[in-house]
Amino acid sequence: MSRRSFLFSIFVLVTLLISFPSSYAQVKEPSSGVSFPEQVSVGGASAAITGVGLRKRAIFKVYAIASYMDASKINKGTDPYSQLLSDGPAKQITMHFVRDVDAASIKGAFEESLKNNIPSYASSPAKKNADAFLAAQIDMKTNEEIVLKWTQGGKIEFIAKGQTKATFTDPVLARGIWSIWLGGSPISGDIKTGLVARMK
Repeated sequence: MSRRSFLFSIFVLVTLLISFPSSYAQVKEPSSGVSFPEQVSVGGASAAITGVGLRKRAIFKVYAIASYMDASKINKGTDPYSQLLSDGPAKQITMHFVRDVDAASIKGAFEESLKNNIPSYASSPAKKNADAFLAAQIDMKTNEEIVLKWTQGGKIEFIAKGQTKATFTDPVLARGIWSIWLGGSPISGDIKTGLVARMK
């Protein structure tokens, strides 16, 4: 390789690194050591990470979690929880498992939380879609992820192990799912606080 070609290659590499720094930016959940990308794409929008947390049951770490929201819609002067629980701005929840968890346990945990966060759960119009969401759960292994995407109109995409397992259009269910971590009866106060840490 000539000196001119070598220098040109170095120039191109440096230019790429400068042009795309966000693609390498990561945010670490300190207790688990799991790192999440600072930005993801949700429904064509660039969503920024709003915070991270760790789900524990008793003394066991279960999954690290990250929340995202359309970066152009984040308003640091407005209550972060109302923003993350409102239909409209594109949002994502990523659950990165740090231990193996079977489908029945995941389903049970989701069902218990949905009962606490969807008003009149048993008779709610969202119950049918909630049942389908619960039925779509599968076994998760260490370092596998569940990704939940919520876009305008209450559109929900449930992705596990990189594959879409179910889709719904149900604003009540969407808010109910996000309320598991961010609502009035969250599964963990520490997670609720952690998931909005970067919105303040």
